Amino acid sequence: MRRKIICTALMLCILAAITAMPFAGADIYAPRMEISGTPVFEVYWEAPASQSVYYGAKFEPRAGIYAGTPADRRIAGFTNAVSSRYVDFNSREEFDLYHWEGVGKSHFDEVGVEKLHVVNWNFHGGSSSLTPAAYDDYIRRNIDKMGNSGWDILLVFGKEFDIDGNFSDPAQFIDMFRHVAQYAHTKSNIAMVWSPNALSGFDMNLDWFWPGGEYVDWIGTSLYIDPHFLGDPAQDNLYNQDRLFFTGGYASTVTRMRLLADYALKQSKPMIVTEGGIAHYSNRTRTDHRDWALPQIYDMYAVIPRLFPNVKIAINFNYYNPNGSDYYRYDIGTIPNLSTALVDALRDPVYLSHYGSQASVSYQTFNEGPLTQDVRLSAVTYQPGDLNATVRYIVDGGEVHEATRPPFNHTLRQNARTLTVQMVSRGSVVAEKHYTFATPVTPPPPSEISVFLNGVKMEFEVPPQIINGRTMVPLRAIFEAMGVDSADIKWDDPTQTVTAVKGATTVILTIGSTSPTINGVVRPIDQPAEIINNRTLAPLRFVAEAFGGSVDWDDATRTAYIIT
Repeated sequence: MRRKIICTALMLCILAAITAMPFAGADIYAPRMEISGTPVFEVYWEAPASQSVYYGAKFEPRAGIYAGTPADRRIAGFTNAVSSRYVDFNSREEFDLYHWEGVGKSHFDEVGVEKLHVVNWNFHGGSSSLTPAAYDDYIRRNIDKMGNSGWDILLVFGKEFDIDGNFSDPAQFIDMFRHVAQYAHTKSNIAMVWSPNALSGFDMNLDWFWPGGEYVDWIGTSLYIDPHFLGDPAQDNLYNQDRLFFTGGYASTVTRMRLLADYALKQSKPMIVTEGGIAHYSNRTRTDHRDWALPQIYDMYAVIPRLFPNVKIAINFNYYNPNGSDYYRYDIGTIPNLSTALVDALRDPVYLSHYGSQASVSYQTFNEGPLTQDVRLSAVTYQPGDLNATVRYIVDGGEVHEATRPPFNHTLRQNARTLTVQMVSRGSVVAEKHYTFATPVTPPPPSEISVFLNGVKMEFEVPPQIINGRTMVPLRAIFEAMGVDSADIKWDDPTQTVTAVKGATTVILTIGSTSPTINGVVRPIDQPAEIINNRTLAPLRFVAEAFGGSVDWDDATRTAYIIT
C-alpha cells in the first residue's frame, strides 16, 4: 500500500538544512532541481520492434510492455498481461499467496487468466532481529510455495526499503535481500525485483542498498503523479517542495521517473513500475482533480515507452483505501472518463495485454534521412510550470497539424522535404527541431536480362522479363538454340498449348497452367507461361532443364547461363 510520504515536520527540517549541511540529501537536492527545471522535448518515430531495448531478463518481453493492475483491481475494457498482489513479511502469520483483503484463490481461478504475477513481499519498520538466520525457515517455506504456484513470479522483496524506516540499516537490507534472492533463484519461475521508492528519502543513497547485480533481475519503482505535495497546494511553494518532489507545475512522468530510470540504466536491468497511478482526488483538501488527471494519464503512458524504454512492465495501482491515510485517491477505474482514457492510452501498440506476446513496434528518436515511406511520429514534452504544452508539425513550410494530447501523433508523408516540430507553451514556441530530408534516390531502370547459351549471348525479339519474382524467357528461341527442330515445336491455338519434341523427350506446356509435363510426368512450375507480344514466355529453369540442360543465375548482373 502507499504510505510513502515522510511527515511534514520532519521534511521541513530536512529541507531547511539541505543547503547548510553536507549530508546525503545535498547530493540529491541539486539533481532534482536540475530535472524539474529543465525542459524536455523529443520527437520519435514508430520503428520496427527489433530495435526495442532488451536485456534478456527472466520473463522480460522481447519487445513491448506488459500492462496490468492488482489482481482484484482490474479495469473494465483491458485484459491484464500481469497482475500484482501484496503479502506482508511476517513469520507469525501464514503466508497466503492468493489473499487480498479476504479474496481467496477461487476468485483468481475464476477471473485471473494471466500467468505472470508480481508478488510484493513487503516489510514495514526496521528491526535488529531481522536476520537471515532468524527467518530462514519462513523464507524457504514460502519461496517453495511460490515455486509450486504454477505462476511465473516477479518477487519484490522489501519494496520501498529506502523510506519510512522500512530498512534504516542498508547492510541489514542487503543481507536479507541476498538471502531471499539466493533461494528464490533456485526456482525457475521466480525472478527478483529490487524496488526503491521513486524519489527516495533525502537521507538515503540508493547505492547504499544495492545488493549486487547477481542478486537482482529487475529494478522496480513506484510511480505516482500528484497535483500537489502532501495533497495541499499550500505545501508546493515551501522550500521548493514542488520542484524537489515533482508536484504542482513540475508534476510529470518525465521528472518523476528520471532518477530511477537512470539508475536502472547504470545497472543494465529492465524496469518494472510495481505500482503507479494518477491522483484524481485530494483527501486532505477534499478537492476533485479529475480534469487535471485526464491529460496526465495520456502523458504517463506516452512517456514511459518513449523516454524510458527500459521499462518493460507497468502496473496501475487503481486503488483507494477508505480507511487509510493516503493524501490522494488513485482508483481511476471507478471514474468513467478516466478509466476510458486509461484503456485508450493502453491501445498504444507497445502495451501488451497477454503474457508471452510481443509488440510489433518500438519508438526511436527521429533523425534526418531519406524518407522511404510514410512515418508515424510522436513526441514527449515537459515544460516547467506548464503541464499543457502542445506540439506543432510544420511540413514544407506550412503548418499541418497541432497535437494537443500525448503522445502528439502525426503521420509524415513520404514526399515531405522539410519538417519543423515545435513545442508550444502558453501560445509561444519554447523549443523546436528541424529536419531536412534528402530526395530519395530513384533507382536506375532495371537492366536487361541477359541469357548465355553455352557461352554465347542470345538475342530475342521479345526480351526476358521478371514476372512475380520469376525470370521468364522466350521458349521457342531457346528450344531451337538447344537443338530442337523448328518443325517439332508445335502450337495448338484452341488449347493454347506448346508441344516440343527432341529425340525421345516430349515437352507439353499450356498457357496459364502450372503443370507442364515432360514425357507425361508433371513438372510443377510457380509461374505459368504467358503470351507477350505473340511470343510464349516460360520460366527460365523449366525451359533450360526441359531437354537436359542446366542453368545458373547471377543476380547482380541479371544474367542466366545455360549449359547443354
